[in-house]
Order: sequence, then structure tokens, then C-alpha cells
Amino acid sequence: MTSLIFHNYDTVYTNFVDKIAILSVVIYGGYLLFQKMCAKHAFTCFLIILTFLLAIYLYIYGYMNKMYCFSEDSCEGSAYHSILHLISSLGHHLIIIL
Repeated sequence: MTSLIFHNYDTVYTNFVDKIAILSVVIYGGYLLFQKMCAKHAFTCFLIILTFLLAIYLYIYGYMNKMYCFSEDSCEGSAYHSILHLISSLGHHLIIIL
């Protein structure tokens, strides 16, 4: 929800609120993952961790090198940003079904 607000009203305040919401989701998702982890779900846990690392890579590496979500081509940046949301959604849905 906060991402929709941020993308429609790009201000310092909406950016801050969006980052706080994202951090809360990441912390809560990690908490749920460690609460539900067990050996019989090892592959699912691996996929969850992989989606998290891939999202971090796309965001941080892209920010540092002005690529992916931060590309100078706004169309390419939007496409990678959408992929970032899909990867994050997949990871969180995997946490839910654990």
C-alpha cells in the first residue's frame, strides 16, 4: 500500500514511510521464516532465502551501479522494479505456505 502511495506522490516523506514499511515486512517475514523453519521444508526455505538475496542484489547493486531499478532508462527501471516486486511477493508467499 505504501509503495502505491510513494509511486503516485514521490516526496521525501512518502519515501521514508515506504522504507519503514518495507523494513517492517522484511523483519516480520524473517521472523516468520525462522519460526516455521524445519528440515522437511529445507528446499522451500532455500527458495525463500534465494528470493530475498536476489531482491537485495537487484536493489543495492543496482543502486550502487545505476542499473536495474535505478537505470537511467525509465522504462527499463520500471520493468526491473516490477520484477523486484514479483520476486519479493514470491518469497513472502512461500513464507505463508510453509
